Amino acid sequence: RVALLVLILLLGIGYAAITDTLKITGTATTGIDQENFKVVFTGETTPATTTDGVTATATANSKSATLEVTGLTTKGDSKTATFTIQNQSDELKALVDVKTKTIENDDFFTVDAVVANAGTALEPNGETTVTVTVTLDKTPIDVITGNINIDLEATAVLGN
Repeated sequence: RVALLVLILLLGIGYAAITDTLKITGTATTGIDQENFKVVFTGETTPATTTDGVTATATANSKSATLEVTGLTTKGDSKTATFTIQNQSDELKALVDVKTKTIENDDFFTVDAVVANAGTALEPNGETTVTVTVTLDKTPIDVITGNINIDLEATAVLGN
């Protein structure tokens, strides 16, 4: 019996001595497909048509909108328009905020743009608004025009 036990132990040691381990190592890398992240204007604006000197236009599913303001005549006069924005991404959330805002003739005009719930990630298929206000800073003695430029930035955020 002892000889049988020694033989079994020697076979076990012998088997362990001739085994080997195989390893697989590597990496996995993602790609970026811009089509997975889509934030656009819905086409909905307030006012919906030209009202009291404000014309706000946004084509549905586009990344651009326009704002025309007339009738600012006295210092402090202001006009406001609101544009609706939608995150059309299937699973990515979006942080939407104002990146830059400028207006020509800034000695006469001030432009302000505020994204509702800025800093809160917009859920997939969720909506938010950006409200733009143009204010006359001094009373003009001639017709003055100021071109408006507002860049909004939408940043992708991983969903749950």
